[in-house]
Order: sequence, then C-alpha cells, then structure tokens
Amino acid sequence: MKDNSLMHLGLIPDGNGRWAMLQGRPRHHGHTEGYRAMTRIVMACHRLEIPHVTVFALSKDNLKRQEKELSNLFDIFCRFFTQDMFRFHALNIVINPIGDFTSTNHQGVIESVKYARDLTYHNKGMVLNIATAFSGLDDITNSVLSLYEESDGTIPKDKDKLIRSLMIHSGLNRSPAVDLCVRTGGEQRISSFCLMQLAYSELMFTDILWPDFTTRDLERYIAAFYQRSRRFGLEASE
Repeated sequence: MKDNSLMHLGLIPDGNGRWAMLQGRPRHHGHTEGYRAMTRIVMACHRLEIPHVTVFALSKDNLKRQEKELSNLFDIFCRFFTQDMFRFHALNIVINPIGDFTSTNHQGVIESVKYARDLTYHNKGMVLNIATAFSGLDDITNSVLSLYEESDGTIPKDKDKLIRSLMIHSGLNRSPAVDLCVRTGGEQRISSFCLMQLAYSELMFTDILWPDFTTRDLERYIAAFYQRSRRFGLEASE
C-alpha cells in the first residue's frame, strides 16, 4: 500500500469574477481579492507543512479573455512574483513557475516570473508551483518532445519507465504526483490542470467562490482527504 500522506496539494481557484459581480463590483476587483486569498492560503499550507502546492493561477485558454481583464491579471502576477517574493524567500519557499508564461507577451510578467524562480531556486522548503498560462495537454506534449529529443528518437517501451521519464521532463518535475486537488467556484472539471499528475488524485469540488475560501475550509478538505481510502487499484480492506 502506498503512503497516504498529503505530499502535494493542487488548487484550482475559480470564481473570482463571479464573486465580484455578486458584490456589484468590476471583475478585476474579484481578481485582486482572489490574489489576497491565494497568498493567505499559501501561508496556511506552509504552516500546515504541506511539502508541495500547485496553484492554477492562469490557464493557457484564459489568454483568450478580454485585453482589459488580462492586463489587470498581469499586473497582479507582477506584484506577486516581485513584492511577495521577499516573504516567501524568507520562509525558504521554492517558487517554481510552470506553463508557457512567455505566451502572455507581457514583458513585466516574463521578467518577474524569472526573478522569482531565480531568487528562490536553491531554497529547501515548500515547493510552490505557480501554473501561469498552463495547459496539462501542452505539458504532456512538451514532455514527449523533450524525451524524444534527449534520447535521439528512442522512446522507452516499458510503460512504467516511460511514465517516469515523462514526469521528469514535465514542468512539475520538482514535485511528486498530486494527492489532493480542490476546485472552488462550483464547476466540476479539471480544465487541463496537471493531467499527468492527477491520475490517482483525490478530487474535491466546492461551491465556495475562491475569495471566500478560508484556511478553515482548507483544513476541512484536508481532513476529508485523510478520511478517504486510497487503494491505487488494490482491493478494499475489510
């Protein structure tokens, strides 16, 4: 039986825009509150000693949104990857940006992402993967292409060896498979989030909109995770 410890938490923080509209505020206000919620939850994960956390900050499909909304999001990313880094760096947190962040075509985002990655690269604490312009399908495709190029066109035929090799070439290569994935906002889909790493994940969905998601909610879902039986294909115990 595999270890059932929570080593890697995935978060899909959905519902920021809808939260703002319910408040009678513009959508960008919801993104600002979502950013504050993210920093609050990340600090809670650090306090709870969760070794790996991945936050789906921006899907690659989200780049199709209106320019004004994207501009507000990019400003938030720039703030997160620069101003917040001093606090995270002091806590020995590793910031591991994943995804095609250069496709944002926003020089501020590109430079701030590189700054955060380089500043915290050698830290030894919690690994915080920030998925920016990320697609799980792209991650699989890029992993296959990297493996193909590295091995001079020879792909391992052994399935387990192939999967391990793809994981190594993934943008999430600093973290193990996701144990628990929580999506807020009421939708019940994973939207191309960490497809390889979610193969045996426990999935939990909540109607809570992300800005309203509290550390108490986080602790409640973690407690529910430990109540689940993870068998990985084995028979249920009596």
